[in-house]
Amino acid sequence: MSDHDSRRLILLRHATTTHHDHTKIPPENPPLDAGASHNYKALADALPQDLHCIISPLERCVDTAKNLQKHGAQFASVKYDERLVEQSFGQWHGKKIADIEKQHLDDKPKHSWQSLHPDITPPDGENFGALTARIKPVIDELIATPHDHILITHAMVIRACLGIALNLPSTQAVAFHLENLSISKLNYRDAPDHVGNWHIEYINRPF
Repeated sequence: MSDHDSRRLILLRHATTTHHDHTKIPPENPPLDAGASHNYKALADALPQDLHCIISPLERCVDTAKNLQKHGAQFASVKYDERLVEQSFGQWHGKKIADIEKQHLDDKPKHSWQSLHPDITPPDGENFGALTARIKPVIDELIATPHDHILITHAMVIRACLGIALNLPSTQAVAFHLENLSISKLNYRDAPDHVGNWHIEYINRPF
């Protein structure tokens, strides 16, 4: 491998789930909404066929991958990785955000665009920094290979990936808006004598 080889990394957020109540923290593992309007065929046609696919084992990501394959997506390989599961909100999954704020967060730091500040750790859960620390070894492993990859995963995981690539603080990394069944494309180039190894081609292209 030369010092200047580049790799593609496509980040795919799972399709829409049955969780539609945005006044609550999502449940841990909701299924896909069978009635959601997504163009799986257009996405399958848009994806290169040489991508190595890594999937969060949560149901909504597994079924998103299956739907893509049913519509013609082909991957060089497929595997599951527990490290790609969504940020854990512990005891707060399924709880009303207003109740959480009133009971636990009145004197805690706030974020303008997220229901929880990235430094907040829910009981039996993890904060965004812990999620990023979980994801960083995955990214390091991927860029050490000569392959291009697609990760079928979750919004907070993708935000962590973007934060890692752009070297952003947590308060900025959590601010990316990501639609369901949207892709973001990153390119990585081995250039140890240069700065700026990551190139962000696009973010949040929905299907």
